[in-house]
Amino acid sequence: MRPILVSRELDIPEGVRIKTLSRKVNVVGPRGSLSRNFQHVLIQIKIQEKKKKMVLKVWNGKKKKLGQLEYSLFSHYKFDFWCKFWF
Repeated sequence: MRPILVSRELDIPEGVRIKTLSRKVNVVGPRGSLSRNFQHVLIQIKIQEKKKKMVLKVWNGKKKKLGQLEYSLFSHYKFDFWCKFWF
């Protein structure tokens, strides 16, 4: 049985702006800008500006789609945020 909805939340650091447009993500911070294109992955990306969070959702995901969310996208953003703003 596959899950209906799997979502992950990522905190947005202070002083960082994120814009999304059809799975193209642009991140602008104090040290520069970064843009990535995730159109090859069928996910939903939303920005919650009041909570300062980015939400990644996969609907009706099989094992391959869930793996893309967990390992390619979520860890990619987590790594980029840490490297961009801490090192």
